Amino acid sequence: MTHLKDELKHAAEIHLKSYHEKNQVSYAVCNLRDPTAIRSTIKSAADFFGGTIDVLVNNASIASPKWKDGKTFKDEDTLDEWQAYIETNLTAPFVVSQACVPYMIASVEKQPHVQKTGGAGPCSKSLCSEAV
Repeated sequence: MTHLKDELKHAAEIHLKSYHEKNQVSYAVCNLRDPTAIRSTIKSAADFFGGTIDVLVNNASIASPKWKDGKTFKDEDTLDEWQAYIETNLTAPFVVSQACVPYMIASVEKQPHVQKTGGAGPCSKSLCSEAV
């Protein structure tokens, strides 16, 4: 994880230096198998954006066509790997989305000009309550 932090730090502080110096860009590394870490990271992101989140792209996953160490489905040792896949690919997007909803509602509420309908578009408080 340190390697990822170093790469992100380099991108933010070197490649995006002018934005970083004006506090217009930030970065974080989060353990997607830890719901507490996810919620904390989302809160930090929302704080960075003034208490709101406008957009979420759940785009992290584990993708490997083979089990580690040449193991097969019948090897009981693959259960830990399976659980890592489930926690990262299914549970994490659920927790991330769940953690973002209050900040997305806050974003819509700060934009009185946004049309709040039952169709596609922003999520109003009543719609999010029904959908979630």
